[in-house]
Amino acid sequence: MSDSALVRYLPILLQATVVTVYLSAMVVTGGTVLGVVLALLGRRARPVGLVVDVFVYVMRGVPLLVHVFAAYFWLPMLLTDVSKVTAVTLAMSLYMAAFVAEIVRGAIEGISRTLSDAARSLGMPPALAMRRVVLPLAVRAAMPPLMNRMVMAIKGTSLASAVGLWELSLAGREIIQRDLAPFQVFGLIAVLYFCLCTLVTHAGRRLEARFAYEH
Repeated sequence: MSDSALVRYLPILLQATVVTVYLSAMVVTGGTVLGVVLALLGRRARPVGLVVDVFVYVMRGVPLLVHVFAAYFWLPMLLTDVSKVTAVTLAMSLYMAAFVAEIVRGAIEGISRTLSDAARSLGMPPALAMRRVVLPLAVRAAMPPLMNRMVMAIKGTSLASAVGLWELSLAGREIIQRDLAPFQVFGLIAVLYFCLCTLVTHAGRRLEARFAYEH
């Protein structure tokens, strides 16, 4: 592939990158919010805590690609008009939520019980002590692994191409089928993924620094 051809295909790859960014944003947002909720629910007594534990165990124990295929083939059997984007986003969000739940739960359990007991001794109800004392410290402790999980979620969106969802990886394969230049195309795709992950990593470090300054 000539340099001119690579420049000609660059707009296509950039358009596919927009799809990847959109999918990543949906997965990261949905997975993070649901993961935090699951972490809090997992601390409750059974059967709620047991259900959360089983969900997290199953989701983490099965490869993401299997979840994507399951959502793609099974959801249309249960619901009508399920798009590829919906199926893939749901599968990847649930998968990420399981890991986020474990990260947040570990961070909460790592906070000294003395701090929460001290908050309650000041008259704070348990829910208020959790929100005002425990959660802020837990979020600060969980930031590094959470950002790492977000970066992995961005790279994991490439598996959406397995069910025909057009995004950066699938767009690259389509170009390769036409021009047979895998090294150049996948090299450019690698650069685009690297830029996305670097932006998220940089934003995460700034957020960590802000939490450290505020606390």
